[in-house]
Amino acid sequence: MDKPRVGCARKQRIRQIALASSAAVVVGVLGWAVSRLEPAAPSVNSAVVFTDSVKRGEMLRQVRGIGTLVPETIVVIAASDAGRVELRHVQPGQDVRPSTALLELSSPQVEQEYLDAEAQLKGPKLTWRTSKPSLRTRGSTKTPLPLSLRASICNRKRSTTRTSSWQVRA
Repeated sequence: MDKPRVGCARKQRIRQIALASSAAVVVGVLGWAVSRLEPAAPSVNSAVVFTDSVKRGEMLRQVRGIGTLVPETIVVIAASDAGRVELRHVQPGQDVRPSTALLELSSPQVEQEYLDAEAQLKGPKLTWRTSKPSLRTRGSTKTPLPLSLRASICNRKRSTTRTSSWQVRA
């Protein structure tokens, strides 16, 4: 006949509880350790990646996206005279220097002033040309042009410089 084992069931129950609690502690420690890890870098196909040595210099970054670019600074340049824009040498966003011509302006008023001054200059010239033969016929008198006529011709030559087209500079 078999002998009954006394206390075996209790020992087995204690062993099961000890194994379950130690397994729970190990799982808890592993979970905590995994939660402290940093995420791994994403994997990339080596055919897509360009590898090279590090160099100093400008680094260009091209970004594509939907939206509108807004300039950091806007500078408004006012013309000294009124006029019409005939030609634009520089587009918005281009780099300019102080000697760069931005626009070519024309002014009908200044052009008209130029034509008037030119017409006023031609008047004394015509008077002088018409009086020239009569001065030659006088012969020995050799009277020069009147001083007022000579002064007006010189003044007209100095004052008539073409100002119908200007260049606005930065």
